[in-house]
Amino acid sequence: MWINLFIFLTSVLCAWSLTFNNGGYENIVVGISERNKEPSNCTEFFQKLEESFHQASAKLHIGTKSRASFRSATIIIPRKWQCLKTVDSSAETNWADAIYKITDINQVVTVQPKLCGKPAETSMLSFKLFAAQSTSDIGNVLVKEWLKLRYGVYDQHGFPNDPVYPLQENLTTECNRESIDNRMLQCDGYSTNCSIIPLMVKTGFLPCSSSPLKPTKHSVLCGRRSVDEMVFSSDDLRNSFKTELSNLTFKYVKPALPRFILALDASAEMNQKDQWKFLRVASRRFIRQDLPNGTEIALLTFSSSVRTITGSIVALSSEKTRDWIGAKIPEYPDKHLNKCLECVVKESIKLFEKDGGSAAGNVLFLVTSGTTSRNEINTATVLAKQKKMKISVIAYTKDFEHQEYMAKETGGIVYSVSSGNSVQLETLVSLGDALLALMQFHLTGTPGSNHLPYLVHKAEYKDSSSEHFVNGTFFLDPSLGRNTHFALYFTSRDHPNIKNLWLTSPEGVVYEGRDEAYFSALYFSTLANIETPGLWKYAFEREPQKHQSHFVKVTSRPRLAKETITARLLSFDRKTPLNTSSEPIILYVEVKVGDMAIRDARVAVIVNYGGDQNMEIALSDNGSGDPDITAGDGIYSRYFVPPLSGPAQYSLTIVVDHNDGRAFTSRATGQTTLKNNDIGISPCCGSQIVVPLDDREYLPAFTRIITCPSLTVIEGPPNTRDIIPPNRIADLRIFVKEEEELVNMHWTSPGDDYDHGSASQYDLRYTSIIEEIYDPDLFDLLPVIPLPSVPKMAGIASNFSFHFNSYDTVFYFVLRAVDESDNYNEISNLVTVYIPSPPTTESNEIVTPRQIVLIPRSPQKLSYIAIAGIAAGGCVAITLMLIVACFVVIKNKKNKLNYNNNKTLAEVSIYSEEGKGPNTQPEKLLVTHQKSEKPIQPTQPVHWTATQLLQEHERRNSFARNIDNFKNFEPQYGAQPTAFVHYPAPAERYDLGGGSSPNSYNSNQSDGPMLPPPYEREYQGSKLPPPTFPKPALRAISYANPSLQGSFASLASDKKRRNVTQV
Repeated sequence: MWINLFIFLTSVLCAWSLTFNNGGYENIVVGISERNKEPSNCTEFFQKLEESFHQASAKLHIGTKSRASFRSATIIIPRKWQCLKTVDSSAETNWADAIYKITDINQVVTVQPKLCGKPAETSMLSFKLFAAQSTSDIGNVLVKEWLKLRYGVYDQHGFPNDPVYPLQENLTTECNRESIDNRMLQCDGYSTNCSIIPLMVKTGFLPCSSSPLKPTKHSVLCGRRSVDEMVFSSDDLRNSFKTELSNLTFKYVKPALPRFILALDASAEMNQKDQWKFLRVASRRFIRQDLPNGTEIALLTFSSSVRTITGSIVALSSEKTRDWIGAKIPEYPDKHLNKCLECVVKESIKLFEKDGGSAAGNVLFLVTSGTTSRNEINTATVLAKQKKMKISVIAYTKDFEHQEYMAKETGGIVYSVSSGNSVQLETLVSLGDALLALMQFHLTGTPGSNHLPYLVHKAEYKDSSSEHFVNGTFFLDPSLGRNTHFALYFTSRDHPNIKNLWLTSPEGVVYEGRDEAYFSALYFSTLANIETPGLWKYAFEREPQKHQSHFVKVTSRPRLAKETITARLLSFDRKTPLNTSSEPIILYVEVKVGDMAIRDARVAVIVNYGGDQNMEIALSDNGSGDPDITAGDGIYSRYFVPPLSGPAQYSLTIVVDHNDGRAFTSRATGQTTLKNNDIGISPCCGSQIVVPLDDREYLPAFTRIITCPSLTVIEGPPNTRDIIPPNRIADLRIFVKEEEELVNMHWTSPGDDYDHGSASQYDLRYTSIIEEIYDPDLFDLLPVIPLPSVPKMAGIASNFSFHFNSYDTVFYFVLRAVDESDNYNEISNLVTVYIPSPPTTESNEIVTPRQIVLIPRSPQKLSYIAIAGIAAGGCVAITLMLIVACFVVIKNKKNKLNYNNNKTLAEVSIYSEEGKGPNTQPEKLLVTHQKSEKPIQPTQPVHWTATQLLQEHERRNSFARNIDNFKNFEPQYGAQPTAFVHYPAPAERYDLGGGSSPNSYNSNQSDGPMLPPPYEREYQGSKLPPPTFPKPALRAISYANPSLQGSFASLASDKKRRNVTQV
């Protein structure tokens, strides 16, 4: 079972609103983009939209054997559209909640970053689809994408020019070996001509498991599990029963801004460690500086009772209103220790419903010390859910499990802010980041999202008596520059310890001096008007002999909404804490400019744990298949292995930048040029999205820093022994040069612990009988081809070349990685190799059929002596054959492995990356069956005497009698084993702008593939590694010239490769 971690929690909102009851899906949200122009025939458009969903519902009902259909849908229409007069404005549903999004693209793009069986994020549909296609064809599209959105299946067809999921000339099902016409594949399973099965009517999905010989996206990522199996084993349909087709109803709304209530815990507990002081200061900045104009908000304080500071919900229409609300926050908390959380929820509902309003879709921001009981949390949660009010929490504690439950149940999120053991400036900054992140989360997808500030720079400068002058830089990209705010934080109003402040613009203009208007909020600003895009430099002078840390924080609002660069850590759809003792967490970060994916950005997640420990995880968009599904889709992913084995809370921060100018996006809205009859139905995507060089638009320097919700893990992986395997190889590709009998394999290197570090060795096996690959008992007996090269770091492209001169037989290859503790994951996708026999002639002359002349000969009689000789020779031959047969039978009886050796073996010579030069002569290795606990390590050629061979034979047979006992051997560890975790230096400063602080986040990396940071777990304690047998060289191994291997690009362009199938 896999757990997928995403943040901004868009899936949580969708999962919270979408329900399945008694065979019907309710509240399916469909969003129409604001960029779509209102159609002239608006009424006809909505009629066609509704009829298409009716068609999809009927097809889903048939395909699921009357177990599921659509019951209700909410359509979000653009605010500027006027054709529907009776449309309500609602804050309950917005663009971010939409499962289907109708926008100005040309293709069907379903955002599906998760592994097999996990629901997709959203499906992007072309607005042109509803003008160019019939309602029946649109229904096919809707129900096909629904299978991805709800059940986590993938496409069962190939994609043009895709190296992992290529188009095939036919498709085979496991249940009946029925061959499907290529016409279905060319139209990708959408149009009427693609009807191939009765189960999922006209959708292009097969009812039985697809053959592993055909490398569709579903077969590669889901193995042999069929769409049929995954649909009916899902949580929705596992225990379902037949129902009638639902009467689908529609509701039309226009998105509205939610209203907010900020409730501050003013109990006596908040008077410890300056908690109330920092909360008051951060709240004042939040109200005065960060909230967009027009935001409607009320302010409450609570302890044993509730006090409404503002009296009612107030609109932030002027600076005077902002200052008035900020000034009304009490200077000191109450003296009561008790707190009434239920009272806060009731008062908030009362304020939202005042004057005929509704609490549905509106948000309560709750900042509390986190000591409320579970019973009171449950009562408050029930009240909020009844009114559909969302609650997001900032917990002033490390133990926030109860608050996390309440937030997730109501569609909110939770942040944890620790005050530490002493006064820390970081607490103040973290509170401000959390408040801003709450607002960004709840305004995403609403009209107010275009006016939110983005954090572009954040740097901490530790106290130092020797560092009087401090310098730093930050980037301001062209999409930002409105209301840019520079803040230099200090701890004490009495001693800010800042003598002067300088800011230099990209043009070289120097601004000297500090703005003290925000002195009460514990920070200075600058006198400059920060608008010009480019690299800004700042410096400030500290007073000598004053020990105090400082924080610099820069925020800016976007100029135009469509140009905004955004990053979000997509959400995980669970409402319980995570147990990662045997289940990995996967991080996914989506980076976009407007609605277009950003490729080749540098993306990292900073994980804070234990209060002052940090680790950095670099993410990649490489399409390796585990965990990253599609390269170039702008979704970057990586496994996260918690460094602590016990219960822990983790805080996550996303850092994204332009990757030294490499980041780019596509100028085109569609991925390919489409024919008229394909508009809106051409699917995307295979293993990669390729943007031609002419269509690339490289982005200027930019930085985004996103504060993410806190993550609770109730159990991490054990530190006494290594149980974490390498990640699966899911992009194995093979290219064959038939004339040279050369096989070249390519894949993305896995790691040691999933995709971190590097594996210990590879296990490459092959067979001519495909069933042996999927039989666990027979798989261990398959021939092993040793790879001489050491595995590379995870995420780096790898290749391996070898000669394979067995003709006219199909061989199947699979690959897996093994770590130093003998952990391994599932086998790779299956690839096939077929090399036809080379042409043979008896002379150098070219012989054509016309040159062949048959000359008849007269029959000749044999003599008696000849006949007797033939008879005697036959007897001798029969006797020898019987002797050989007896020998084979006796030998097989002695073999305790009871395995059928009737298979084709091949001679293999290996090309190594450590070749010595052009004069190296390749030799042959006869690969034989060998059962081993680990893949065979490559060795240098060894020559054995007959005595040595006999001794080795006896030794192996002796060990084989005890090998089963070894397999069950469990290493014994000491009473208190210790785990050592190596991580980079703490990333206390997330500065991608080139600042000079010694604690800065280093953004400079070398060209080429992204190298993951050190991320290794070492285990202390005695353990017995599996043996590696020295292998007698039946034919000596040698390593050929590495120059013969060729690059991936050169092999990919070679016209001679053929007869290769991949899965």
